[in-house]
Amino acid sequence: MSVHPASQLPWQTYRDVRLRALGTNPEAFGSSFEREVAFPDERWVERASNPGTLLWVADDEPDASSGVAPRGDGLAGLFPASGYLDDVESARTLTDDPERLAFVVQVWVEPGRRGTGVVDDLVEALVLRARELGYRVLALHVFRANERAAAAYVRHGFTQVNPPSPACPADEDEYVLTL
Repeated sequence: MSVHPASQLPWQTYRDVRLRALGTNPEAFGSSFEREVAFPDERWVERASNPGTLLWVADDEPDASSGVAPRGDGLAGLFPASGYLDDVESARTLTDDPERLAFVVQVWVEPGRRGTGVVDDLVEALVLRARELGYRVLALHVFRANERAAAAYVRHGFTQVNPPSPACPADEDEYVLTL
């Protein structure tokens, strides 16, 4: 099992896993399959080049040099608070330095791989990547019904924010991790 920056793999790998995620668990995302399937290739290339986007790929998949897009069975990303929040000032409820805050986004694991440690690999890689990119605090929102995801984040040191910041949707809980 390996976690790779999406930019090191063919952009189609990111596109394919993102669309599978939206098709399988649409309730977990702030977008839809119908919206994103219509994206032009250029948009997928741009999104795959985000330095905070990571993909989990089984070791027996072809590598990027083969010219075949390997199948990603896990996805996770980091997004700077300034690009994630409508009101960056609300980030001050989570940290004194909003420029060093990133949100964990688009985390998804292929249903057949759930319970096998993929999410642990992704979260560990996200934490390392966040440090490399200069972030000092990670935050995320989890639908309250997704107890399994919340437990995974707590297992990795995230703590629930109570009360949550104004940016947290009403049907979600908010978690933070200081790096």
